[in-house]
Amino acid sequence: LSPTALEDYAACPRKYLFGRVLRLGVAEAPERIEEISPRDRGTLVHLILEKFVGEAIGAGTVPEPGADWSSSQVERLLELLDISVKDSADLGITGGRVQTEILRRQLRGEALNFVELDNQLRADHGSTPVAVEHEFGFDEANPLILTVDGRHLKIRGVVDRVDLTDDGGLLVIDYKGGSAGPFRGMESDPLKGGTRLQLPLYARVLADEFERTGPRHALYWLTKHNSLLPLELDRDIEALLDTHVGAALDGITDGLFPATPGDSVSWPRPTFSNCTYCDFDHICPTDRQKEWADLSDDPILSPIDVLLGREPRAALSVEGQSPEAEPVEG
Repeated sequence: LSPTALEDYAACPRKYLFGRVLRLGVAEAPERIEEISPRDRGTLVHLILEKFVGEAIGAGTVPEPGADWSSSQVERLLELLDISVKDSADLGITGGRVQTEILRRQLRGEALNFVELDNQLRADHGSTPVAVEHEFGFDEANPLILTVDGRHLKIRGVVDRVDLTDDGGLLVIDYKGGSAGPFRGMESDPLKGGTRLQLPLYARVLADEFERTGPRHALYWLTKHNSLLPLELDRDIEALLDTHVGAALDGITDGLFPATPGDSVSWPRPTFSNCTYCDFDHICPTDRQKEWADLSDDPILSPIDVLLGREPRAALSVEGQSPEAEPVEG
């Protein structure tokens, strides 16, 4: 299982069932593109930053921690941006000329903000970028095995950027170009009920790969909002990570796939708070909220209680005896 699969399960077990077990797809709509989609915009931002930072790493011109990107490097960033926007426009994914120019100006502003924030980040953490679009775990002859909650997981993935810090630690960075909404509340719930497992797991794995023994940080970079959300993997976060991964694995292994829809909402359309942007909203039963209300007190759903931050209920006893768990292979 991939970390993103575990995040899908934590977000909604029914979503995991539709997408990961039944492998239902989403039909592409062929309508005329009026403006760039959020997904394509995010991909474009990733590409621009990958080229910019990657070029500097390859040329050995990344500034020392505490030093700023030079004016010529900033000019190169804007040049790469203009080239990438033009390439995207040629593919027909940015909308008309007016929308494309609006996009270009927006991204230029975000790029300049990126430079300032990156200067501050490297100064604060004493960090230096060493890899972009870093792949790991794809060597089948030498897989990366991570032990979580007593279980062995084969981990592989691609991370946007890796920085090494002067104190022997590392930053594992994920650029996020969309809304800040999915990240609200991370101060009190740093793993967002198991929906933010991927980057901390990657930070744990990459610390071993890069032989780092200092502080490990998973860092979400909200490029559109010019803000950073760092998460240090201390003992409390490590324990929480193990708990959430274990709960998701328990639920999947036990075949627990209820919908967890949340409250009713009317915008942007009548549905439920956890279903607004779900690809499977239109095929999920309309009475899913009642279904969840009827099921939610069942002790068998205790793994989902953990992910939702509720106190798990003890299993029901039969004639005064507690049921024994059956062994699970794998």
